[in-house]
Amino acid sequence: MRNNNNPELSPELVVGLIGAIGTNMEAVITSLTQAFMTVGYEVQNIRLSDYLSTLKPAGRKTPIREKGEKEQTDKYYKNRMDAGNAFRAQADRADAFAFLAASAIRDKRIDFTGDHKKPRASVAYVLRSLKRKEEITKLRQIYGRNFVALAAYSDRRIRIKRLSSMLAAEYAEKNSSFFQRKAEDLVDRDRDELSKEFGQNIQAAFPLSDFFVDSDRDDLDNQIKRIVELLFGHPFHSPSREEFGMFHAYATALSSASLARQVGASICTQEGELMATGCNEVPKAGGGNYWGGDKPDARDHQREEKVDSNDQEKKNILSDLLARLRDTGFLRGTLKKASRDQLLDKALQPERGAGNSDLMNITEYGRMVHAEMAALMQASRLGVAVKHSVMYCTTFPCHNCAKHIVAAGVRRLIYIEPYPKSHAFALHEDAISDGEGHSDGQKVVFRPFVGVSPEQYFRLFALGELKRKRQGTSVDWHPAAALLRFPESPMVYILRESAAIVEYTPRPAKMRRRRSKSNL
Repeated sequence: MRNNNNPELSPELVVGLIGAIGTNMEAVITSLTQAFMTVGYEVQNIRLSDYLSTLKPAGRKTPIREKGEKEQTDKYYKNRMDAGNAFRAQADRADAFAFLAASAIRDKRIDFTGDHKKPRASVAYVLRSLKRKEEITKLRQIYGRNFVALAAYSDRRIRIKRLSSMLAAEYAEKNSSFFQRKAEDLVDRDRDELSKEFGQNIQAAFPLSDFFVDSDRDDLDNQIKRIVELLFGHPFHSPSREEFGMFHAYATALSSASLARQVGASICTQEGELMATGCNEVPKAGGGNYWGGDKPDARDHQREEKVDSNDQEKKNILSDLLARLRDTGFLRGTLKKASRDQLLDKALQPERGAGNSDLMNITEYGRMVHAEMAALMQASRLGVAVKHSVMYCTTFPCHNCAKHIVAAGVRRLIYIEPYPKSHAFALHEDAISDGEGHSDGQKVVFRPFVGVSPEQYFRLFALGELKRKRQGTSVDWHPAAALLRFPESPMVYILRESAAIVEYTPRPAKMRRRRSKSNL
């Protein structure tokens, strides 16, 4: 048996939850609590939005209130979203909630040990919930290997239905469309704060997770139990088909030198055998894409212009449109005499909004082959039939790739990162499904990835120091005796925690923390 009271052997863990509004986080936390209990760890829940009630932001006469008995769910969430955005804006830091989390963890440690420098053994602090990628990055810097990011997926329709049910119990209104509309407004706001500098951006935070679970599935307990067992060195958990396929998609993405982003795709049989891979890269004559070290090398960063041709062409189209509007009298005032470059500069200013328009989301003019198409082309060159196969993509496909995926006969597509520019579902609702409500097998199912992230694949599945047999017989893994596989020394992360809290101070004017032992 291990010593559960030794913080070096059983150090503190920090689990950051990421999930869209309406996700059943209570079920996730319950599963985490049960799974950690099997390895002798206690779960301490920290709802970060509750800590906003101890803050008095500028412009507010009183701190944000706790949810009262008469405060409806929609007002409760809107109140906290507004307060969270104001907190980040006044701190002028997108990662402000990471410091709030560090302070909350320190306070709980003080309550238990009496000293913020004295770590507590066998405890997992569960943060509910993280909203920005900067928060994840900062918490990783502070707590190192003892920080785990866990993303919980939930279908939009299920989230709206859950919120609608909550609202129906709180409002006297009997019209079901009333609840539906309010629930949709909440979900859409939760998703659509991308344009706000300090707004929520779960879309960018979600892909940075170490683990992904589907909170709508009946096997949520087993999903989370497996995660905890992997963290505590269970030697017999091997990759699932999805984890194997996504790892190869991710590994292939690293071959891309795209000026935009790295995207990878892999195609596997239903049984999991790898068939083809591809990344977003410029194609070369004779087939395939350019590789690092090729001579000649005509990738975008090697050309004289060193520009993304798609970005350049979008600007050319917008500039041409504005010039035509100017010449035909649609533009007024000083814009009537502005040059094309001046018109373009003004249109692309953040407050003008042109940079976020659908026009600037087109992808047709890039020189690179998209990862999904590169994988399909590789399979074609090698004479590999992809009908009824499964494709794994690090990013949700654009609508151009989606139609070719459908035409190729791919049966399922699994992805991690969302891609809001894609109109795949809208353009091909006859051929593509998210899997909900369709059991006839006639549509290609696009579903989010569940399992160990590709970044953690080697670390958690490599046997390393783990042993699977003793004297020729397989070993038994006992959760009560299990140790965290890659622990960070408490003395190290507590020093970083203290440094981070000091980094955050002096706090912004008119922002004060009350009733906090750590004086964030």
